[in-house]
Amino acid sequence: SGTAVQFNHPARVAGNGSTYFAVADSGNNRVLIWNTPPASASQAPNVGLGQTDLNGSSPNQSSSAPSASSLSNPTSVAIAGGKLLVADKGNNRVLVWNSIPTVNDTPADLELGQAASTSSGTVDCTANTGAAGYCFTTNVAAIDQFPSGAHNYILALNGPTDVWFD
Repeated sequence: SGTAVQFNHPARVAGNGSTYFAVADSGNNRVLIWNTPPASASQAPNVGLGQTDLNGSSPNQSSSAPSASSLSNPTSVAIAGGKLLVADKGNNRVLVWNSIPTVNDTPADLELGQAASTSSGTVDCTANTGAAGYCFTTNVAAIDQFPSGAHNYILALNGPTDVWFD
């Protein structure tokens, strides 16, 4: 179990100058965000993503399936252009928040790597909880984007480990 200021295999940090600072805390299955870079080792983060509070640590919040607000082994984080990107390695996806979250457990706005649709563009995700075409509740490695047999994996991810934003 994590605590607000205790890490378990922190993988990457990101910042954008004098405002936000974030840590991908892989072993605690979360991303921690400070509204300003921490000035001391005891300064708690302002926001935690991937867990329901700043003390959680279970992959996908102890669920067998991911959600738009859960993480499993996040390995990288990037902040730029007012957006937050996270490589969610354990769920074979990259999550995007269109603005820096200000509340714990904020769900992502976009998911890359688990989009599932037929070759005609029809959404093929019965458990879809996000925007049309994005299956926040799946974590299949190299998911077959076109189940009809085309085997086009162009949108699929398998264990992404890093993100970068220009």
